[in-house]
Amino acid sequence: MCDRCAELEEQVRQLEARVLGFGWEPPLELRLTGHEAVILQALIAHDRTVPHWLLYEATRTAPNARGEDVDPKIVPVRISLLRSKLRRFGLGILTVWAQGYRLEPETRERLLHWNERRAA
Repeated sequence: MCDRCAELEEQVRQLEARVLGFGWEPPLELRLTGHEAVILQALIAHDRTVPHWLLYEATRTAPNARGEDVDPKIVPVRISLLRSKLRRFGLGILTVWAQGYRLEPETRERLLHWNERRAA
C-alpha cells in the first residue's frame, strides 16, 4: 500500500509541475516575490486564459505559503503588483473578464526566451 501511495504522490507532483509551470524560472531582474513567481509560472505554462482558481492553487505552493491560510483575494492583489513590475520591462498581463488572466502573446514569448535574448 505504501508503494502505491508513493507512486500516486509522485504522479500528483509531476502533474502539479506541468500545470503550474514549475519547469520555467522567472528572470531574477523582475525581482518577484514567491507568490508573484508562482503566478507568473502558471501563466507562462499555458498559452491561454488561466482561471482564478488555478492561480490561487499556485499561490498555495509558493515558498513560505501557509496552504489553506492563503486568502483567495491574493490573486488580484498579486496580479496588480506583478503587472507593475512587468510594465517596467514592457510586459503585460491581460484580464479576461469573469474567466481569469493570460499573458499578452509578446510577453509570453519574451519571457520564454529571456535568457537567449540577454545572451545575444
